[in-house]
Amino acid sequence: MRLDNTAMTSFHHENKFRGNRLAQAMRMVICFCLAVSVLLTSGCSGCNDSTADKDKTKEKEKEKKKKDFESLTAVALPGYYPLSIEEREKLEKEARELALKTEKQDETLKFRMDPAFRYNKTKLGHWVGIDISAVANNFNADGNLDAKCVSINRPVPIDHTDYWVSTTRPVGLPKGEWKKFETSVFLPRRDQSVSNANIQLDFGRSVGGIPMHSKVDPINLMKSYQYHMVLLSTRSDSLKFLSFMDCIKLPAGSNDYGVTPEFYLVVPTKKDDPIPLPRQALNWTTIAYIVWDDLDPEALDRDQQLAMIDWLHFGGQIIFSGPDCLDRLRSSFLADYLPGQFDESVTFASEDLKSLNDFWAVASEKNASDKRALKISTKTPLAGIHFKPHKDSTFVNNTGELVLERRVGRGRVVATAFSIREPAIRRWRSFQSFFNNALLRRPSRRFGTSEVGSTSFCYVNDGTSIYDPLVGSSVRFISRDLGEDGTAKECLIDKDNNRSRDEYSGGFNAGGFDDYFLSSSSPKRPASDVSRYGGFNDARQSGVAGWNDQSGIAVAARDTLKTAAGISPPSAQSIAKMLGVYLLVLVPANWLFFRLIGRVEWAWVAAPIIAVVGAFTVIKMASLDIGFVRSVTQVGVLESYGDHARAHHTDYSALYTSLSTRYDVELDNLGSQSLPFAKQRRIAFKQGETVSSVVLNRGASKKLEGFLVRSNSTGLLHTESMLDLNGTFSLHRDESEERWTVANTSPVNGESVGVLRRLDNDQYEGAWIGTLAAGDESAPLEFSRLEREELRSLWELEPDFVSSRKIANSIWAKNELDEKDKITLDQLLQIPELEPFLLEVELWYQRQINLDVDLDVDARIPDITRTKFATIYETVNPAPEVNISLLFDCLIDRLELGPGEVRLIGQTKDSLGSTKFDPVATQVNQQTLIVTHLKPATLSPVNPDANTYADRDNSKGPVINDAEEVELDINGNDIEKSEEEIDSSENVEKPDQNPSEDANDN
Repeated sequence: MRLDNTAMTSFHHENKFRGNRLAQAMRMVICFCLAVSVLLTSGCSGCNDSTADKDKTKEKEKEKKKKDFESLTAVALPGYYPLSIEEREKLEKEARELALKTEKQDETLKFRMDPAFRYNKTKLGHWVGIDISAVANNFNADGNLDAKCVSINRPVPIDHTDYWVSTTRPVGLPKGEWKKFETSVFLPRRDQSVSNANIQLDFGRSVGGIPMHSKVDPINLMKSYQYHMVLLSTRSDSLKFLSFMDCIKLPAGSNDYGVTPEFYLVVPTKKDDPIPLPRQALNWTTIAYIVWDDLDPEALDRDQQLAMIDWLHFGGQIIFSGPDCLDRLRSSFLADYLPGQFDESVTFASEDLKSLNDFWAVASEKNASDKRALKISTKTPLAGIHFKPHKDSTFVNNTGELVLERRVGRGRVVATAFSIREPAIRRWRSFQSFFNNALLRRPSRRFGTSEVGSTSFCYVNDGTSIYDPLVGSSVRFISRDLGEDGTAKECLIDKDNNRSRDEYSGGFNAGGFDDYFLSSSSPKRPASDVSRYGGFNDARQSGVAGWNDQSGIAVAARDTLKTAAGISPPSAQSIAKMLGVYLLVLVPANWLFFRLIGRVEWAWVAAPIIAVVGAFTVIKMASLDIGFVRSVTQVGVLESYGDHARAHHTDYSALYTSLSTRYDVELDNLGSQSLPFAKQRRIAFKQGETVSSVVLNRGASKKLEGFLVRSNSTGLLHTESMLDLNGTFSLHRDESEERWTVANTSPVNGESVGVLRRLDNDQYEGAWIGTLAAGDESAPLEFSRLEREELRSLWELEPDFVSSRKIANSIWAKNELDEKDKITLDQLLQIPELEPFLLEVELWYQRQINLDVDLDVDARIPDITRTKFATIYETVNPAPEVNISLLFDCLIDRLELGPGEVRLIGQTKDSLGSTKFDPVATQVNQQTLIVTHLKPATLSPVNPDANTYADRDNSKGPVINDAEEVELDINGNDIEKSEEEIDSSENVEKPDQNPSEDANDN
């Protein structure tokens, strides 16, 4: 037992020892684990720090990976602006989430992300304002922004020339800051039909150098008959219904071709986007109308305001949507041009609209009792105003003093006493007719269906095509739009321009619509509509108001420069003087000098030296006298409107040089435009031929740089500017004395000035002024009756307006010598018009007598026939070096006077503007035709449409409950549904699949 106990004790001690060792081991393990945990904790912290550093490094690397430059889609003004980068990223995120949920891609994302790419359109043959947003991500960047029109990475040459043009302007990009820049680009007309124009934008350190950033943006093109309509409103969505009107675009499904023609592209003003208007008046040429609703006029900058006023005077039209619009504008930049002022606020009930409904409500053709009248709910009367009309304003006929209009130059402003956004107005089923005729002043229409089922319309009392560019816009410049042969009678086919019918119709049948449409296959423009046609013609692809080297004025200027440009030989007196001085120095002066110093024999040595020096002197003096180095010949047109201090100046210059010279031309102002002038009607330009470049550089001033004129040749330039005259030509009437006067407060000296007017009864009158000096010069007008073919008679004796031969023929007829075969010398000397030139006539006779001394004196006196008289007159009274007779002929023969219109015509030899040529020419000859429209033509009454779109197939249109407070479009469809359909991908007008190339280039 003791053994067992001892063994047990030993066992317990052994277990205790083992337990201690185990406890020790456990303690060591715990300590080790704690130590490791501390180390691990420290290690995790270090790992986290390392991860944070790596993330920062990645972020920095990501920043470094940003492109040096980013830019958004270029905006062709007027147009839609692209979304910002943040808005794009938001849309992309929404599209990804949608794709994850529905496993379907958003096919409309591309178009929603870039409204500028989807909606923007412009027109060939016009200067276009371009807005571009760009950022430099990694550094500050200063340089130049170059813009040009390209095709397959090659610049497009200016039509009918061997030049291409780019525009450039300085830009600065602070690091990380988005900046907007505006520039201009010219889009040349093309020999083929194309669907888009490609604008290449290059940002570089120097003009023409390697660009640091380059991009090409395609811009869809409009047809020649399409124009812009701009909505100036803070609530453009409420005016979106205008886009659905049949005078803007025929409803979808109107024809069998799958698309419908668009007469106007409606451009809204969107919140947070700049006002989508160019800042130069000559970039407004694609804009036909502005609808002004509630926009603050101060939202437009100073340049846009000035451009709008110029555009208005040259034919732009503004529709003011009342009742608050006029009150908001009464102290704005448009205050002097409003049709009237706010008088008092009123509300209109149905009985107040009786005059409007009696005339403007279009009855249903199927149900004559359905007048489609404007009805006002008794619960919600129509808010409006009473007008206080301007003295030059009139109410649109049969509107019950609800619509007031006024002529401003060639343009027009019109205001409604109610807002066109009102639901009652939008639901009015005759509103489309009212809008087209009373507000837009377009010809009234009749709708119908063709034999193949296509729906369209024809104009009532106007046989032109519905795709006639002269109907779509009233903007005109006589140097651009006056036709060489007046207005083309057939508007669909122009043989000179090889224009096809498809260019107007786009595949639509423009005629032959059953009982409704024209039976003629060639619609005719009515000559009676002087304000719309009146001698004007459209150009292929550009329509009206585009840059045009083939207009009547341009052709006349080109023909004038052909005969007037070049060098003038020195006079006989100059040659005699130079030879006399040379001989004097060579013989007596040479001998006398060496005689005085006692070295007469040296005179023989000096003689050849004097001969060489004299020859060089004569050559130098001759070159300075005749312009042997270079000369400039200029003819132009200054077109202005009465009481408007700014004018459109068109200048055609011929630059002659004996040595190859690159000219730089400093233009008058930043809005000036200049291009090489086509030398002839058509140049067969072959691909691969050498094309010279010119650059229109807008820095502190605007310059055309690098215009190359080769040796012994003449280069032609076409330049246009809006000039500030710092004064006006104006027409005044003294009511007490019942007489008219013309005042000239401008610095332009008018010579050979006459005034023409057409009375409302189609009688013509003319008054001669002669000289109308600059300053406060005023002249009375004594009008006398004239026939239409006699209008030029006021200038029949003016050598600047008529060739010397034409003047001689007029003098012969005026002195009743037509019945005589010849006259004697005594009879010749008795002609009153020759009195200032009697000595010259006698000297001419003496020279004739001395020609053949073998004959007796009587036999040597020539017979004075009418032809001989013209020769004598041309000899004694030669025409001036620069003659504007061809420009005057085009103007007086082609540009019609409208009823009530008063026009001043004259000329000036003053240098207009501040255009400068570098290098400077030694000879400068210039003359400018002055045309001032002192008083616009009287507006004719307007009429409603003959029927509505709903009557196209003689079926009754949709019946609208006028009491319903629903959002409906003009056709009675739900406006929200219509807008959703337009925004859907099925109706999106998608650009070409490969927009970077022109359609034909593909």
